[in-house]
Formats: sequence, C-alpha cells, structure tokens
Amino acid sequence: MEKESVPLKEDLPAFTYWAPFLVLAISKVISFHYLSYGHLQVLYLPYLISMPMYFWWGSRVFPQHVLAEMATGSMTGLNDWMVILFYALANASKVYMGYLIYRQIAGTKVALKSLQGFLKFFAWGVLIQNLVGNFLFLSAYVQTGAYGSAMFWRQYLIITAIDCVEAMIIIYGILVFATPFLRERGLARTDFFINPTEVD
Repeated sequence: MEKESVPLKEDLPAFTYWAPFLVLAISKVISFHYLSYGHLQVLYLPYLISMPMYFWWGSRVFPQHVLAEMATGSMTGLNDWMVILFYALANASKVYMGYLIYRQIAGTKVALKSLQGFLKFFAWGVLIQNLVGNFLFLSAYVQTGAYGSAMFWRQYLIITAIDCVEAMIIIYGILVFATPFLRERGLARTDFFINPTEVD
C-alpha cells in the first residue's frame, strides 16, 4: 500500500485553531445582511461553511463555532445573553452532531462520490442533525416570543427542508471536490473519505 504523503489531523496548521471563528463570524454577518428574507436566511453561510470544516479539521472547530455564533448573536434579534448562549450552542451543536454521528455510524472510509456515500452522508451527516438541531435553536426564538407555537412548526419544517437540500448540494459538493485539493497541500485531515472524487 502506498504511504500517505499528506498529514494526519495532528499535523494540521496552527491557523485551524483560530481561522474558523473569523470565517464563521464574517459569514454570519453576510448572511444576515445580504441573504435574508424576513426571519429566514436563504443561505445561512455559517452552516454551509462550518460542516466541511469539521470534517477537515475535527473537534477544534466546535468552540470557535460557538464563540462566533455568540459574538454575532445580537443580529438574530435576541437580547438575553442566556438565550443567545442557548442559540449559539444549539446552532454549533447541530453541525457538530452531524459530524459525530457520521463518524460513529457511517465510518470514516467511505468514498463520497458513490450512491452509498451519498445516502450515508444524507442519513447520518445531514438529516438527523437538522431534525434535532433546528428544533433546539428555533426553541430559543419561542422563548423570546418571536414565534408562536403555530408559527414554530411551519418555520421548523421550512428551515429543515431548506437546510437538507442546501447541505446535499453545497456541503456535499464542497467535501467531494475541495477535500483532495486541501489534502494535497496539507490543509485537511486524511482519516475521512478515501478518494472522495472517485466512485467505489
């Protein structure tokens, strides 16, 4: 077997310990100012950007994700810092959950660009995290009175459907095509997704 010439997760650059915070905070500002329709973000960039980061850089992304959500929490219309903390934890935990569930159940050696890889990524990496995570963070809005119970379920179904579709188009595409590029430059861990651009 040919030896890997790219670094494992412990050899990743130091910037992976601080860059996610900056990228996610800036992306949230962009989402709320330019990609919003009422209370809905047509493209919620922190979600679409953070998930590939978890697969490339691991658990170090989680605390930075939480801090980025908290630092920009006032943009969501929430004023209570305890509610903002809950919102931040729910948003970050949602994505982290998808990463952990996928790693635990689907395994790490799946060729993404295959029907099996596509279905596993949807089931374990996308669907569960959105069903659970969206329920939690929308609950933060209910606590503030922004949503009533009737509006809650409508928004929950809309946001969950949008997130799942965007994840399977954008996040899946990023992981399939950007992972090899980053690995060649030592910028992504090698213990996920064997030959992500090849079919099993």
